[in-house]
Amino acid sequence: MITKMKMVVAVGLLWVIGCKPIDPPKILNTEYNPLVWKVERDRKGLASNNYFYKDLIIQGTEGTGEYFKLTALSADSGVVVWENTDWRDKFYPYAPEDSDISSNILVATANRTVMAVELDSGKTIWTATIENPSVCGIRIIGDWAYKSDQYPNGRYSAMYRFNIYDGTREEVFRITRKEHGNNIYEPNLKLPVKWTTPHGDELLVMHNRSYGRGVNGRDRMDILAYNLTADSMEWYRQGIDESSSSSGAAISGNNVYFYGMWHAYCINPANGDTKWKYNVGISSGGDFNTANILIAGDKLIVKQENFRMTALNKETGEKIWYNPQTAPSPHLLTSHEDTIWMASGGILAIDANTGKVFFNWDNGGKGWWSNPVLPHPNNGNIYTTDGAYIYCLNPKYLD
Repeated sequence: MITKMKMVVAVGLLWVIGCKPIDPPKILNTEYNPLVWKVERDRKGLASNNYFYKDLIIQGTEGTGEYFKLTALSADSGVVVWENTDWRDKFYPYAPEDSDISSNILVATANRTVMAVELDSGKTIWTATIENPSVCGIRIIGDWAYKSDQYPNGRYSAMYRFNIYDGTREEVFRITRKEHGNNIYEPNLKLPVKWTTPHGDELLVMHNRSYGRGVNGRDRMDILAYNLTADSMEWYRQGIDESSSSSGAAISGNNVYFYGMWHAYCINPANGDTKWKYNVGISSGGDFNTANILIAGDKLIVKQENFRMTALNKETGEKIWYNPQTAPSPHLLTSHEDTIWMASGGILAIDANTGKVFFNWDNGGKGWWSNPVLPHPNNGNIYTTDGAYIYCLNPKYLD
């Protein structure tokens, strides 16, 4: 049942607007030099996903005083346009699913906290919390940002949503260990996708990465659909796999995709039936842990935790290509036109049609290249960080 709840709202303060970087952007856009510009970060380490908004590149990093900082830079020059340091201590939304963007609003989360920032000014527009711990990220669907929690003793997992404009919180539904887990499996809802039935009903389709109690540590993957229109469970399928990736579902047309333990699944969102599944084969480090589920054109890109990458026909599950020598543990897979981008010790560009690695660039062993890579939709450049600097690079000169 969808229930409205009171929320905690705090209109944020923009501490620094229109500031300059510590050093001016270092622009070295000479012939055959891949570096367009770079800006030194206040602190070294992880960074959040990168986003484009108008002519800005948005990135979250550690700021001074160990607080998280959201920075907007000119995509052309690297000049800092605004910074937002109105973030709580220990709030680090670094995981690939910890932030999402819709129009001019970015929503970020870490554990119990959710915050929204308006991207023209950089001002925080609302903050909210949930009561229980959460290892679930955030996903914007329409005017709502969805996030789940898990009751500390595993009794239930609830799906919440926050209005992206004012932070109003609603509990959409919850599942329980007793009803949905045979009183054994502790529920843990993951991020949903939305599918609309031929009759116009809106369904949230997702998976439950549940944990076993007293069953030799065995886990279980369930999948489900909640009907937002009818405010009721549409269908629930138990035990589709032994375990699952923590990555939320992906959707393309009338297909919803999940990662199990050693399988990629294509599911019919109308009833939960399996359209096809692909067995990646048991191999050392070959499960699904860090990579998101990526759809690139007509392909589902299946990236295991090890070096293996496979492209499947997203409609039939037929293997199109397989490359056993990419790189392990990517933070986030992205794609643009016919190229797949990832970082794992270096920046990799992979041909989406053949699986061939165009290059694996690590700046001669300098820097820590494991943060997300974002290709610009128009100018051909890519944006990332090596942990010390934010970079704009021309990929033509990275081979």
